Amino acid sequence: MLLPTALRYVGVLLLLLVPWPAAWSQSTPQFDAIVVRQHDPRDVSQDGGIHWSGLTFEANNVPLTFLMTQAFGVKKWLIDGLPAWAEKNTWDVNAKVAASDLKLMQNLTREQRSQMLQTILTEQFRLRYHFGEKLQPVYELSVLPAGPKFKASANIDGTKRGFGGWTFIAGLAQCERITMAQFANGLSPLVERVVLDRTDLTGTYDIEVRWTPEKSANAANDNGLDAAATPGIVTALREQAGLKLTSAKAMVPLLVIDGMEQPEQQ
Repeated sequence: MLLPTALRYVGVLLLLLVPWPAAWSQSTPQFDAIVVRQHDPRDVSQDGGIHWSGLTFEANNVPLTFLMTQAFGVKKWLIDGLPAWAEKNTWDVNAKVAASDLKLMQNLTREQRSQMLQTILTEQFRLRYHFGEKLQPVYELSVLPAGPKFKASANIDGTKRGFGGWTFIAGLAQCERITMAQFANGLSPLVERVVLDRTDLTGTYDIEVRWTPEKSANAANDNGLDAAATPGIVTALREQAGLKLTSAKAMVPLLVIDGMEQPEQQ
């Protein structure tokens, strides 16, 4: 995969929808020049990624869905109506602001970066969109009857304030001082569904769960029968954390694509 499928969080999850353009900050820099090219599929020398530096934003070999998740704060499976070419191709982007905006670029907020990425999508890809809702498969996270197998976080200096470290990668969820709503949100990219918190647990907790990612398990020579192998995520949550994932359906917010066009090659 060109980009890591896992997400690493420290402190807070950055998965909220960004504001509509009418609410954008007046101090957000505007790109002076934007060059977009389809990445050569024969070029396998570059890993995908994005980079903000000085006056520039660069994206190399990135799927359009990744740019959209960064621009709108939605998970990729909650983008509805993408044309086939948008899911197939990867892109290189080079965008630059005026030198007079250097100070603003050095102090960009996440919201401002999202706004600037939206500009690239609307100007270069002629993106037209709206937000809607749709009945979608989800998971509900609940506590097994025997109760949770993890502990409440210890207070920091006699208070309940403070952030912990959160890691969600393929095969590992390792969290300190996390709420269950945040934990459910962190699991979502790993199961590619919205995970709803139904635990009724209201504190912050330290949780560690290890499992065999699905692709790794399927690739094993023994077809997953190795007794020493770690379990899949559903079994691991049950055995290691006392938590249960149950399939359900719920109305889920979507980014709905009304139309978009491939940019002319520059």
